[in-house]
This record gives sequence, C-alpha cells and structure tokens, in this order.
Amino acid sequence: DHGSMAVIVLDLDRFKRVNDEFGHARGDEVLRAVGNALKKVVRSEDCAARLGGDDFAIAVPGADPGLARDIAERAREAIDRTIPQNIEFTVSAGYVCWPQQTNEENLTELAGSAIALAKKQGGNRTQRYDKKQVGVLPTVREQREEIEDLLADPNPITPVFQPLVELADGRVVGYEALARFSH
Repeated sequence: DHGSMAVIVLDLDRFKRVNDEFGHARGDEVLRAVGNALKKVVRSEDCAARLGGDDFAIAVPGADPGLARDIAERAREAIDRTIPQNIEFTVSAGYVCWPQQTNEENLTELAGSAIALAKKQGGNRTQRYDKKQVGVLPTVREQREEIEDLLADPNPITPVFQPLVELADGRVVGYEALARFSH
C-alpha cells in the first residue's frame, strides 16, 4: 500500500557486555559494523538510523506486515553475520505497520513495545506489534504521566540509608542511598 509505513526497531541484546569486556572503542566499532550491515538490507526508499545506545530503526514506506517482518529478519541475520566470533550478543526486533496495525502516530514507541515483548520471551527474535499482547506495557507517554503524578506529590520520595558493612569485622564502611516512594 502506497500510503502505508512500517517502523522496525532493532535492539542488541546484552550489548552492554561488549563495552564492559572489550571497551567502548571496540563497542563503537561493532555499532558502526551493525550500521553498515543495515545499509545492505534496506531498500533505496527505506531509511535506517541509529536511535542511540544499541538501538537502531528502519522506516519502510509502503510496507505491509509481511514485508516489514522480512526486512526485520534480514536485518537480524545481517547483524548476526557481522558480529565478530569473540563477541556474543543477539538481536531483538519489533515492528509495527501503519495504518494496518494502528492509527497511532508513535510508531517507534509501539515497535519498542514489541521489542520489550520479544525480550520478555527470551530475546533474539522478531515480534510484531499487537495491541492485545503489548498493550500491558506502558508507552513513554504513560510512563511520563506516571512520573508527573509522582512528582506532583510534595513528598514523593523518602530517602533511606542502608549501611554497608565490612564482613570481616562488622564495621560500617559506607551507606547505600535508596529511594522509597510514598505510595
């Protein structure tokens, strides 16, 4: 359909380990390789971009759910082939098609909700947005509203300090600050 649009969001599962084990310079090198792999699977009319961190997105004009899934799977496979052998992570993808699946305009958020469901199911998979399945996951707007409600309370957060104890002799060597919400 000429007036349709799909958004695919890809997340590198457990990518933090790459930075922790190999350093940020190596992590940046892997992210560049992922970006280059995505360029090879998108069509000329598609747009692939890094959203930030280890998240990437592909905008696919004129796509139906079948084409969106096909491109998401090809992207996951291309990224998998790009990963050096000594580095381990997998890729989760979520996608949503407008207007076939939703009339909402926050397609990136909805595709992100589909990823959250894919990760909840173990990750390393592609998940289509389904309001019935991912509707229980809060959108960014709902999270923002919840935070605003919490901040509207004049005393929303109570600090609690937990001692850190040296096990060898029982000395208190510091404190961990914790936040407790009033409700």
